[in-house]
Amino acid sequence: MRNLGYEVLTALDGRSALSALRRDPEIDVLFTELARTAARLRPHLRILLASGYPKSALSSEHGIRADGDFPFLSKPYRRSELAKKLRKIAAD
Repeated sequence: MRNLGYEVLTALDGRSALSALRRDPEIDVLFTELARTAARLRPHLRILLASGYPKSALSSEHGIRADGDFPFLSKPYRRSELAKKLRKIAAD
């Protein structure tokens, strides 16, 4: 993501990521599987989900409707696909 021109913060685990969201209001986009919790914490945060699981598994196991609740990127993905999705959610 740095190679695409984005400033990146990295969290080692979910707890650290949520702590960063609480501390730093400058975070604009979240690329994670913490989508539901993060969206409750920061309702206007743009979130991009990425998973190697099919969309149906995210819905049935986690109650997340990929591309319904959040934009979705299927793993493995190409750098160009990531760049396109990030540009789209940044523009929304």
